[in-house]
Amino acid sequence: SVYMEMPASPYLSPTQKDEYGLAPYLDLLNHSETAQVEAGFNALSGCYEIRTLTPYHRHEQPLICYGAHDNRTLLLEYGFTLPRNPHGVVLFTL
Repeated sequence: SVYMEMPASPYLSPTQKDEYGLAPYLDLLNHSETAQVEAGFNALSGCYEIRTLTPYHRHEQPLICYGAHDNRTLLLEYGFTLPRNPHGVVLFTL
């Protein structure tokens, strides 16, 4: 699922916003911390679009960035972790 801000639905409570959409093949793109993309729903085309800002050569794998997340968030939201995650944290309470 992806975040996409949509108009309020008459089928949901007024306080509940419909902010998620399904993008079935999106998870086939691999994550990289250095990938730069613009992503969002294009109301003109009626499609969720991902546009790379990083140039790629023919036959290179295009990558996307799922965001600056720690491994806990990556695992819970996307189903993977990074061995050397630059955003890794350990949360604890006193």
